[in-house]
Amino acid sequence: MAVLAFQKSFQEFQKKYYETIKVLDTVKDFPRIIERVMPLLIHFQVCEGLRYTLGDVAPAKLLEFETKKLNELQEFGKKY
Repeated sequence: MAVLAFQKSFQEFQKKYYETIKVLDTVKDFPRIIERVMPLLIHFQVCEGLRYTLGDVAPAKLLEFETKKLNELQEFGKKY
């Protein structure tokens, strides 16, 4: 009886251990995710603010700026 309980407990432990290892692999890539996603999020927030404040004053220049910065971000993403 005790052996069966131990085996069951050990199997549960192994299952949790392997689940944890999978999560750790994801966490190891977290800085890389931030490195790639945060510049895009910041870019979109800046562009949204500029559109809100300058969209009717200089729409062509705003579009030019957004396109240029987005291209720079895409080039940055290709490097890493």
